[in-house]
Amino acid sequence: MPSGDYVVLRYVNHSMRAHRLLFEWADERQIPFDVEEAGAGTGWAGRFEIYITDPRTEPRKTRWETELALLTR
Repeated sequence: MPSGDYVVLRYVNHSMRAHRLLFEWADERQIPFDVEEAGAGTGWAGRFEIYITDPRTEPRKTRWETELALLTR
């Protein structure tokens, strides 16, 4: 995981909503992410989904606690 400043959101369920919320929040505050546009897509310097809940102990994805961390510039 590269060092630097990250925006972080911890959520349960609704992964797409959580991603959208974090992107909107950063956009409203003009916080740029450390990304490069490439011919095949977007190259992120640091984008992570960290599973706080152990899937071996909680099989239902709707109950997993997950942390989304995106590296900023």
